[in-house]
Amino acid sequence: MSKNRRERRQTKKDRKPVVDGITKRDKVSCMLIFAAMFMVLFILYFLDAILYFFYLLFNT
Repeated sequence: MSKNRRERRQTKKDRKPVVDGITKRDKVSCMLIFAAMFMVLFILYFLDAILYFFYLLFNT
């Protein structure tokens, strides 16, 4: 291997990776968290509506 190539490989190893803020994995996990929160609220809303229907049905 030439000396020049060896030096370039060594400088690539020595460099620290640059972090550019939010990564793709962070975005995906954030979207999954918001989707899960939305689904839980949606299920609670329909559960409340169903229970209120039975309350009105059997209350009268």
